[in-house]
Amino acid sequence: MTWFKDGDRNTRFFHNYVKGRRKKLQLTEIQTSQGDVVNTSENIGAEAVSYFEEQFREANRQEGEELLNIIPNLITTYQNEKLSKMPSEEEVKHVVFYLNGESASGPDGFSVFYGRNKKEHYDDLVKKIQKRIMTWHNKWLSYGGKFILIANVLQSMPIYLLSAMNPPKKTIEHLHQVFAEFFWSKTGGEKGKHWVAWKDMCFPKEEGGIGVRSLHDITKALFGKLWWKFRTSNSLWSNFIWNKYCKKQHPIMTTGKGGSHAWKEMIEVREDMEHEIWWQIKGGGASFWFDNWTKQGSLYYTEERAGEKEIEVKQFIVNGEWDEQKIRSLVSREMAEYILENIDPRVEEGDVDVPWWMGNSNGVFTVKSAYEGLRHKKEKEWWWSRIWSRGVPFKMNFLLWRSWRGRVATEDILQRMRISMASRCYYCDNHEQETMSHLFLTAPIAQKLWKHFASCAGSE
Repeated sequence: MTWFKDGDRNTRFFHNYVKGRRKKLQLTEIQTSQGDVVNTSENIGAEAVSYFEEQFREANRQEGEELLNIIPNLITTYQNEKLSKMPSEEEVKHVVFYLNGESASGPDGFSVFYGRNKKEHYDDLVKKIQKRIMTWHNKWLSYGGKFILIANVLQSMPIYLLSAMNPPKKTIEHLHQVFAEFFWSKTGGEKGKHWVAWKDMCFPKEEGGIGVRSLHDITKALFGKLWWKFRTSNSLWSNFIWNKYCKKQHPIMTTGKGGSHAWKEMIEVREDMEHEIWWQIKGGGASFWFDNWTKQGSLYYTEERAGEKEIEVKQFIVNGEWDEQKIRSLVSREMAEYILENIDPRVEEGDVDVPWWMGNSNGVFTVKSAYEGLRHKKEKEWWWSRIWSRGVPFKMNFLLWRSWRGRVATEDILQRMRISMASRCYYCDNHEQETMSHLFLTAPIAQKLWKHFASCAGSE
């Protein structure tokens, strides 16, 4: 990552840097054990080989440890014990956090924690978000303004961390709490009442939420992206992961036991991801049982007679045609008919099967489409389109949303929440009870307003 700041591989800066290092490290001459000086590359190489061969011969092995007594003691016994002691958790944390934040340090190409993945490790991130919120406390922000800041600023701040690590659930819940406190807060940062739980707000509007996203679901989508890259790219990282965890088993069969935090999270989203990855047959190298090459999901999960032996699809193709007898002997009649009628068996030697993402109509993977496929879902609400109207300010739609859910500060609702107070409407001569229906519909002032707006709209 340093070269993104200081220059790329084709700049003069890079070449001058490399030339300078080569010049410093270059050997122009060396002295042999006989005292002769050699200055040609061939002689220097030969002398180096000869020297180290001589060093490692059995004849030069020294018996006894008399020479060790000549070495002076530079540290005390106490200092040696301190240096040999296992490092504390605080010392490890200090070293890890001192590393360059743009460099990967873990065995899988991710940052890594040794031992328990604790909530305290993420305190700096929480403080950073809280510090950003403090800059907005003295601004007059509506619910709509706060919604935009949370959705577009605050929720983007932990994205890099979530894409590389698996924070404890308590950390994500803490971040949700910070978001909720900011959303419901009053001007100046004064704490306000949380009328609706944050987890109930983290759904699309058509499912009863307000459109903010849950960090739990965002984490799933980001690890879904890693699974997509692992399965479909031929990078150094994906090859390393394959050889480390899937050398003896197909990726859908391996477990997360003994793996890193990142690998375990990838395993969690594997089933949903694999169902959306379609392998278009070009070379026939896809796994007959484990890869989704039929668009119907992995045959290992859909067929009763599925086996665990690795078989490639091209083993069922003879001279550009399906081996019908072989296919019918292994899969159900319905699946056999589907394969024979819908999948082109023509393959080319040297071609590779092409992965497509079925979560998008164009077949291209995006985190947004993965989020939609992996997130927690609810049934669609019939009333959502009547509340969330286009062209209407968010704060008005939000008031309707709260009213529909019975989460506004009318006296009848406050009494149900065991907040005792005198229940009467101050706008009525009769001082009737201030209920939500009275305040918005039957109160004289409410009826006058409805009639006024109805006449403006040309309705009686």
